[in-house]
Order: sequence, then structure tokens, then C-alpha cells
Amino acid sequence: EQQRLGVPPSGVDYLSELQEACDWNVVERIVYDQRMWEREEMRRQKELRHSLKHRADGEGGARKVQRSNELVLLEVVEDFDMDVGQDGVIMSCELECHITAETHLQQQRTLSMWLEKLFLLEECKLHPRIEQQAFRSEQVLRFVPDTDHVIELCNFKVLRSVMSCIVPPLVVKPHFMFEGAVCRIHVTATVLEGHGENIDIVFPMPEAMVSAPSLTTSGDASTAVFGSTTKLCRWQIPRLDKFATLEGSVALQPAAPVPAEGPLLKAKFEVVGLNVSGVSVAAVEADSELQPRLVLRHVVRSVDSTVESTVGRFRQDTADVGTGASRPLFAL
Repeated sequence: EQQRLGVPPSGVDYLSELQEACDWNVVERIVYDQRMWEREEMRRQKELRHSLKHRADGEGGARKVQRSNELVLLEVVEDFDMDVGQDGVIMSCELECHITAETHLQQQRTLSMWLEKLFLLEECKLHPRIEQQAFRSEQVLRFVPDTDHVIELCNFKVLRSVMSCIVPPLVVKPHFMFEGAVCRIHVTATVLEGHGENIDIVFPMPEAMVSAPSLTTSGDASTAVFGSTTKLCRWQIPRLDKFATLEGSVALQPAAPVPAEGPLLKAKFEVVGLNVSGVSVAAVEADSELQPRLVLRHVVRSVDSTVESTVGRFRQDTADVGTGASRPLFAL
């Protein structure tokens, strides 16, 4: 299954474990299902390429695809909320996908849309305009849209095994360093693919704070504000292309103990140009000689994600090493 999804193997040989347990029926069923899925996907991809090539070249092989000024905008939105631990690994997540079509056509006609990795779908709900029989037998989304119309073609979930292999689309690394009566804040945000939009990160200040924090930002343009009433810090990044950094410090009560856990960050964001589920649009075709232009947009959207922060403690210890000079030590 990891080979099907294109993710590196985890190093655990599950097949050997099953063989050692002498559960041959389960082993044979796993191997059989995997081979059937691979053959079915290869067959679908081959038939799709052959069908599109045949229709594009024409019967004589001389005609090419003729594009019109019409436009079909497809948007694959993945609602992805995650809980990330201190090590940067996703502990739990929820993923639900929506495919929306915005059509600008001069005349009504049938549109057919094929999806990649259709076998990953679970709990798929189709719009009433989608031909149910065509989806079941041919695995194609076929519908007749209005000339100017926006329609949600389908929404679905994916296999749980896919979600266990997802890496965070937005990487947030918060760290709070306690040094005497001062807490130093360092938070970074990066995207691995695509670009981020409308990023909004909120986190509380330490309970022992005695004054408003001093905050600075660097990297991609962003703003950070502190609410004196809510005691919350809000970091907003309109667009994230590479990375952004938030640094600051806040004064604490002198005898305040170092907390065992750091603040929990809450994040809202969008990552454009990234597909985490693996399900995408393979091709779209109109039932006519003139084919509309196609624009495909992938968006990963999160409205309720959390990230755990790490806590460090700075202490000054004296160690008689060499000249006996004092050396600062960090305890994490």
C-alpha cells in the first residue's frame, strides 16, 4: 500500500510478520488486493490515454484539438485540520475534499472528467447532475453544466492509510526559551510546496508575564500584534512563499517557575498548489469538437489546526574546564 501511494517504506516488513504468524490467508488476500488495485489503476490510465489521444488526433490522425474561448475552472479544495506534536509529526488529522467546477461556456454540452487514484475515495457524495451510472461503470464524472455556473461536483474522504502518511503542508516550529525573568520567543513558518495564503497563528503568552512583549518579524512580510485584554499574540502572514520568522521577548515575574509545557498554537491557513490526498483531476473533455480551456487549482485549507511548542531553559553553570571559564548551558 505504501508503494501504491508513492511514499517511502517505513522499514517494517509487515509481510514477514504475517508470514511468521502463519496467517497465509491474510497474506494471500493482501497480495491479491494490491495486485488487483495496481492492475485496475494501470488499465484505467491506459484506456484514458488511448481515448484522449484517439479523440485528439481524429480518426485519420491529422486533426488536432481545437480550443475555444470558453473556460472551465476546476478547484480541488482539501479541508485539512491537523494536530502537530512537538516533534513536528501529525498526531491526528481530518481530511475532506471538494471538487468545484466554474464553467463559462457559450452553449450547453456534456462535460466528462476523469480522476487520478480513484480507488482512494471513501464516502463519495455526487451532485445530482452527475450521471450515477457512468460513475459506477466507467469511473467518470459526466454532467451537463449551465453556460455560466458554479457547481460542487463531489465531496469525499480518503482512506485512513493515506492520512497516516501525510506531512504537514505548513510547517510551524515554535520555541520558548526561559532565561531568568525573561521568556524569548522564536516561531518559524515554512511551506514545502506551493505557497501559503491568509495564515493566521494565535498563541497565549506565559501566565507569569508582567508587561507587553516586544515582537519583531522577518522573512516574508507579516505582522504580529499582542492583545492586552486577551493576553494572546496574533501573527498574520498574507502570503508565504519561502519562510517567515517571529521573534520576541517578554518580561516575567522573577520567581516564576518554568512551565512544563509550552503554549499551544492555533493556526488557520491556505496552501495553494499542493495536493495532500493524492486524488486529482486527470483530464476534462467536452462532447464537441471545440474544447474549452481548462484551469486547475489545488488548495489545502485549514481552519482549526494546532501545533505544540517546545520549551527550553537557560542556566548559567560554572564548569572547571581548561581555564575554568564559565560556560552557558542550555537545558531543553
